[in-house]
Amino acid sequence: MAVTTNVYNVALTNLFRGTTSYTTDSIVATLHDSGGLFNEAHQRWEDVAGTEVNVAVYANYPGETAIPSPTVTTNSNVTMFDSATISFGTSVTIAADSMIIRDQTNDILLFHVDFGGTQTSSSGNFQLTIHAEGIFRIGKNTFS
Repeated sequence: MAVTTNVYNVALTNLFRGTTSYTTDSIVATLHDSGGLFNEAHQRWEDVAGTEVNVAVYANYPGETAIPSPTVTTNSNVTMFDSATISFGTSVTIAADSMIIRDQTNDILLFHVDFGGTQTSSSGNFQLTIHAEGIFRIGKNTFS
């Protein structure tokens, strides 16, 4: 399974404006079905809400999940947004194709994580373990 993370245009704009505080705003994740394809022009929750997996259909799925222990660090000219493992429940029955991370405080879409296919759980854990290099990284270049 090849997992791909894409960044919404509105997230990049707000990164430079300082609108989103990745450690103090309410940063949440939701799971989406195969209709939740990445579109860089999407900006707000209403643009993607229709593809969220149906809470009523999936057993014990809580819907929106807070990003646990969000951190922003800078080392060796690279700034990284990271978090602990994101859990959508320990006894859930669910199928999802992607996850969307958004700044709920400012209603801004941040990242679209494509799972590379449908991922399922049946009365078990549904969680995303974050790569050692974080959810998102941006490097510094020297310009002359």
